[in-house]
Amino acid sequence: MFDLSGRRIWVAGHRGMVGSALVRRLARDGHDVL
Repeated sequence: MFDLSGRRIWVAGHRGMVGSALVRRLARDGHDVL
């Protein structure tokens, strides 16, 4: 996949079902979600 370490990530649609799951997963893995 992609190496996202040290990057800030913007998730469009973070209030939807898929977007919120993606935000939770990224936050769990220690990424900086905007």
